[in-house]
Parts: sequence; C-alpha cells; structure tokens
Amino acid sequence: MNNWYDWHNVGNLGCRSLGARQGKAMTNVRHCWRWGVLLAVLVCSQAGPARALAQGPEKKDQEKEVKPKAQPTFVFEMKDKPWTGNGGVLEWLVEKTKMPVITTHKPTGSMNFISPEKQKYTIGQIIDILNEALAQQQLILIRKVASITLLATDQPIPETDIPRLTEAELAERGKTELASVAIRLKNLDAETFKVEAKEMLGTFGKVTALPTPNMLIMRDQAGTLRQVLEHIRETDERVTTDQNKTTWSYQCKYIKASEAAETVTKFLGSDKEVIEFRKKDGSSSTKIRTHTITVEDGLNTIIISGSPDKIAKAMKF
Repeated sequence: MNNWYDWHNVGNLGCRSLGARQGKAMTNVRHCWRWGVLLAVLVCSQAGPARALAQGPEKKDQEKEVKPKAQPTFVFEMKDKPWTGNGGVLEWLVEKTKMPVITTHKPTGSMNFISPEKQKYTIGQIIDILNEALAQQQLILIRKVASITLLATDQPIPETDIPRLTEAELAERGKTELASVAIRLKNLDAETFKVEAKEMLGTFGKVTALPTPNMLIMRDQAGTLRQVLEHIRETDERVTTDQNKTTWSYQCKYIKASEAAETVTKFLGSDKEVIEFRKKDGSSSTKIRTHTITVEDGLNTIIISGSPDKIAKAMKF
C-alpha cells in the first residue's frame, strides 16, 4: 500500500490527513497529539472555574457558620464553704476563671451545694448557682471583660458594670448573668417598639432606642435577653413597612382568625383617627390616620395595616 488512510480533522483544530509516508504520518500523529493535550488543558481550565463558582456560595455559607465554642466544664460542689477567705467560694471562682473578683460587698455566712455524682458545669452554669444563693443577700455576680464584680441588687446598677456582648458571646453566658446587647431592626420602628420590648424584659431590664440606625440596645439577664431577641426577630420578619404605614400579620392557632379580628377591632377602636398639628405661626392642620384589619381564612391569619403605634398596640393584645 502506498498511501495511509486519511484521518478526519479533529474539531476545528485543523489536524491534516496523514501523508503517504510513514515518517510524515508519525510527525502528524505527534502534531495532533500535542493539539489534543492542549484541547484537554483548555477544557479542564474552563471546567475548574465553573466548579469553583458552583461550589463558591456553598463554601462561603459554610465559612459564615460559626460553630459554638466548646466551653470547659468543672466538677462543682461546696460543703459548708465560706464565701470569702482561703478555700472560699469566691477564691475557687478566681482560680477557675483566671479573673479577679473586685467588690466592696462581702457576702456573709457559708454556701452548701451538693452536686449529683460526676456532674460537671460550665462557668456560666456555676455563676447561675452562685447567683441563686447570693440572691438571699441581695447580691449578684457580674462577669465583665477582665474581672468579676459583686454588686448589690437593691441599688441601681451602673451601666459601666454591665458588659456589652455580641449574640455569640451572650449564648455562652449563664441565665442570671447581666449583659447588654444591640439588635438592628429591619421593619419595626425602634423608637415605637421599645415600649413593647421593655415589657418583655425582667427586673433588671432597660431598653434604649437609636432612631438613626434603627437599633435597640437592651440590658437584662442573659436568659431573658435570649428569649426576647428570638421573639423580636420573629416579629420583625412578619412586619412589612410602607412609608408611614406598617403591616403586621399573625397566624391564629387556637381560635378562628375572623373571631380574633372582631376582638382586635374593638380593642383598637375607631379605624379613623384625627391628628391635629400646631404650626409655628399658630395655625393648625389636621391629618386623618386609618388602620385596616383583614382576614386570610385559608391561612387563619389576621393582617393589620396602620401606623406604627397602632401595630404596637395590637401586638400587646
């Protein structure tokens, strides 16, 4: 045979047919092999970024997830231990936390706490146990950034003694530990909602509204703060704001939405409210504010639309 079989072109790379002689054929085979390798490299290089883009968001989301830090635990038991002095309760706390206790108040007497066998506690849980015992003497332990302080609860507690925590830090604190935390609202109006938030807090509760960033700064015991933050977030998600009107929806669980709507209608009063404004020149003008209450029977949900103060009033019901 004088001629080799002609090979077809590969893609659009233009691999030419093999020549008649074996030497030329082998040269072209090597030529096409190089082009094939180049093509494979190009395909892989394009596939790589595509896979990276596909996996990128998932990886990014995984990076955002903050795993709660494992907290050290300790065996804790106090049998007729004095609060202060060598071998006392507060000295034990200093040793385990590596934080000094700074106080002008001195608890009296001794503490007795018998723990279940082999039971271990985090520092937050131990502070809860101590605070329950100290409550009889109207005292409370507060864990700050670099120290622990002991304050009287029958006197106003200075803001400077209450640590401002992130929500991640708050999750690690004992239920009785005092703290403050900030939350930014998406739909609720901070200035209006602070009254509602204050009513959800406990004895040590205090709320400050920051209108410009639409934030609430709340202080209370950590256990209460965690519950209130969860409630505020759920409420904030259900509320949508349209300029000066706010819409709030609530899905009824135990009664029909139509029955709830009738009760709320009576509670809120007239659906029209006349507001009188006094101008600088002494004259006055009036504005009519309205609210509406509708029912979604299929979802057993009531929907209230009106001014922020009307919505806040409805939420209290």
